[in-house]
Amino acid sequence: MSKNQRDIPATELVERAQTMARIVSTNDEVRAGGALNDVYLQDLPSQADWQFLLVSSAVTTDAKYTTGTVAVDSGATAVTFTGATLPTALDGGRLKFNDNPNVYTFTRSSSSNGTIAPALSEDKNISGGAFVLVQPVYTLAENFLRFPKNGGLQSWQGGRPTPIPEAAIQDHYTTFTASPARPTYCRLVEADSIGRQRIELGPPPDKVYLLPYDYFFSPPPLRETTGGVTTVAASGTGATFQGAVRMTEMVTGMFFRVDAFGDDADSEWHRIVAVSAANSNVTFQSTFTTSAANSANYTVCSVPILPLVLQGALLHGLTKRLLADQNDRTFLYADSLQTAAIHDAKRLYKTRTYNQHIETSLEDFQFRR
Repeated sequence: MSKNQRDIPATELVERAQTMARIVSTNDEVRAGGALNDVYLQDLPSQADWQFLLVSSAVTTDAKYTTGTVAVDSGATAVTFTGATLPTALDGGRLKFNDNPNVYTFTRSSSSNGTIAPALSEDKNISGGAFVLVQPVYTLAENFLRFPKNGGLQSWQGGRPTPIPEAAIQDHYTTFTASPARPTYCRLVEADSIGRQRIELGPPPDKVYLLPYDYFFSPPPLRETTGGVTTVAASGTGATFQGAVRMTEMVTGMFFRVDAFGDDADSEWHRIVAVSAANSNVTFQSTFTTSAANSANYTVCSVPILPLVLQGALLHGLTKRLLADQNDRTFLYADSLQTAAIHDAKRLYKTRTYNQHIETSLEDFQFRR
């Protein structure tokens, strides 16, 4: 009988799925760990916009810069500014010259110099010309997955948030303007060099705005560590580790067990609420109720950021992935259980607008044609 009433740690999910799929090979254990993250990070988040994955952050924009004058030769990329002190935040921004129709990507070299891409078009040099330098592109939260269906970016006006909708590429071409103003739409663009999603605002902001946004986040991968051995006192509230322990992988919120006291559905897990500065011991949320353990093998692992009903969907989804033959009765049984769990979760945690009640004239008993 399982000892867990709510959270099912990642290692136990793998062990349960292997038991259901009748898998005992060590190589299959490694495969099961990878398959678990596939279901957790890809399959389940793609099913719906889940409320429990909805979080908030904010983007602070940079003001336009127009101080001084600019000089650049036709066909050249080097730009020189006079009477200007270019803000570092506008590196990678967009530069528009008053005497040239195009908008250029600007790379700041110093407070008075930079380069543009592509090279200056039109057969005309610019000397002592006016310009506007803006930053329309901003980096979103590192764990950003997607915006809610009707848009997550907001602009506060009159004491209330006004949505800044996400525009399709065709609409961006139609509504684009290089003149800075309060942004009225946005679009997702390329990721930065470390994979964080970026967003382009249109029109580019003319001043500093604080733009909050709601988004669905991508959960961190599920992890496990078993390096070294552990010692736990009977009725203790923590564990001490010895040997080649990968302590950097241990963080609060992970779960701990001594393997000799039960595995699979019989695991005795304890949530970690503190990790020592010396990385040699951890503190539990609950008292260790089993016997003392000396130099024992242990497991520390993550727990899915999912409500209980979807932890079952994760378990059965993993079982399906471990069963290559879709005619296997266990596969069909796991598939039916996963489908039922996802449907139950959608009734509780789905936030798509089409899941809400929609009234029509057919529901009005006084309506007559």
